Amino acid sequence: MDEHIIYADMSSQLKFLLPAFSQFSSDHGFSIVDSRCLGRYPRARVEKVTDVIVYFDLWMCLDAEGNRYEAFFETIPFDLGAGVYVDLNHEPPHGRRYGVAFPIWERRPFSSITSEEMVRAMEQSLPTLGEWNVEKLKANGQLSMLRPH
Repeated sequence: MDEHIIYADMSSQLKFLLPAFSQFSSDHGFSIVDSRCLGRYPRARVEKVTDVIVYFDLWMCLDAEGNRYEAFFETIPFDLGAGVYVDLNHEPPHGRRYGVAFPIWERRPFSSITSEEMVRAMEQSLPTLGEWNVEKLKANGQLSMLRPH
């Protein structure tokens, strides 16, 4: 079977969480990122753009050997994480990204994830994420160089 079809089928398993992502986004000023922009591997992301970008990411983990899963099963592990970043001086070679990322949960079996628990975890993370601004990211965030497209 074509890899694109396999990952599309696996991503379809996330559909039951989309209403929760949508409600969270509406309640807190976030937007759902088009999953086609996130790659083929199953992943869902919401972000809020102000002077910094705040995001939450739910993604399917890799297996113990660091390889992608090729079939969905009920206990397949997912991570939920959050972060904040800012891109400065967008033109290469001077483009820089300052960011921080925080795990919310790691390797949670898919069958144990509920919409309510996910939204509660995201809402509980908002105060910590809200502490980050451009100055704090420049002083304490991880620096990475932006590459030309």
